[in-house]
Formats: sequence, C-alpha cells, structure tokens
Amino acid sequence: MERPNTRSILEWYRDDVASMYAAHSWYTIAQREARRLARETGTTRARAAGVIAALSPLQTWTGNVDAAGRVLRAAARGDEGPPAVGLRRNVAKAWAIAT
Repeated sequence: MERPNTRSILEWYRDDVASMYAAHSWYTIAQREARRLARETGTTRARAAGVIAALSPLQTWTGNVDAAGRVLRAAARGDEGPPAVGLRRNVAKAWAIAT
C-alpha cells in the first residue's frame, strides 16, 4: 500500500474543500428554485421543495426542476392527476405533496 505524501494529502484536501463549496452553492440554488416555483404556483416553499425532492431520482437538476414545476402547475389548476414526468412512484409522491 502506498504511503500518502504531502502532495496527495493536499490534493485530497483541496478536492474536499471544493466539494464542500459546490454542495453549499447547490443548496442555495435549490432553495432559490423552490422559492421561485412556490411563487409561480401559489404554494409554499416547503411544498415546492418536497415536490422537487420526490421527483429527484434519476433526473438531471434541470429536468427535476422542470418536472416539479409541471406537477405544481397541474395541482394549482386543479387537474385530476399529475403529468407523467418521472418514475410512477415518485410522481405519485410528488402529487401527494403538491395536493
């Protein structure tokens, strides 16, 4: 097994710090998107965030936000059911949260 040297330790540390900053930025962006969707659809930020979370598996971030917006708009219109925007079980969860 190779012994770590100063350079490899510093590289790992820099990568870890960069990951922490990226993660922190992602949460800020996610909160902003939840707030925007809530405002656009007349719901709460917590509900919008819940819909985003429910739809997230196997979605890109852009696709996830788009799908959440579609579910929230359908709920706001009073549609009888959700649009087909992801995995059936996840869409059912998102719909339950939205309605």
